Amino acid sequence: MKTSIRTLKKHLPRINNTFKFPFSNGPLEGTINKIKLIKRIAYDYRNFQNYKYRILLSFQGK
Repeated sequence: MKTSIRTLKKHLPRINNTFKFPFSNGPLEGTINKIKLIKRIAYDYRNFQNYKYRILLSFQGK
């Protein structure tokens, strides 16, 4: 219990910022997750250029 309270006090300014500011890293996390998924699916691409084109193609129109 003491450790939990200590951690809460340590991070309290950042926790308060979540209520003050309307920013979120959720969209960026989604983008990174999608790129990692493409990386797992496209493990057999022979060069980086094809991998790059696949990423750009998947985000086209967003």
